[in-house]
Amino acid sequence: MMDDDAFADLLGGGPGSSSVAQAPKGPTSNVVEKEHYERLSRAAVEKSMEKYRGDLLKVLETLDKRLSGLEQATEKIGLSVGELHTQVGENWKDTTSRLATLENSSHDVGRKVNLLKEKMELAEAQKEMETVSLKEKLDAEAQKEKEELEKEKAKKDSNREEPTPSPAPTPASQPAPIPAPASASPPPPPAPTPPQ
Repeated sequence: MMDDDAFADLLGGGPGSSSVAQAPKGPTSNVVEKEHYERLSRAAVEKSMEKYRGDLLKVLETLDKRLSGLEQATEKIGLSVGELHTQVGENWKDTTSRLATLENSSHDVGRKVNLLKEKMELAEAQKEMETVSLKEKLDAEAQKEKEELEKEKAKKDSNREEPTPSPAPTPASQPAPIPAPASASPPPPPAPTPPQ
């Protein structure tokens, strides 16, 4: 059991305090002393419980404040995550649309390149056809000129091979005609001599 001095210290008293009554010795003094100790014990327990209750209330208030702050922080994080999700969704849609546009543009470029290639091939084919046509035309003209030259040559050769007709006999009473003299052409003037 606790002594009187310990209970007196808890209640604010000290050794030799007047609050602690000296019970008379005897059979009734044991009962009074027991009741006195019970009152002191209850007072000490109540005081300790009040102290611990105050400390516990302070701790609970601090914990409540921290939980409130944690709840607010969690709400902020939730809002930030929602905004981030929205932004990511919008960015994803934007990226998807841009990729689709880029794909369409690449298809258009490929189609235009194919058309340009076909036009170039067509132009080359037309150029080759024009070249072949011009060559055939030139060959035909050369062949025609060659044939005309051969015809002229054959005609000249045939003229040379024809016999010259013999002159008709003149009657004896008529003298043979005298050929007319060739007209004498004047001599050409002398060429000028270069100055020395």
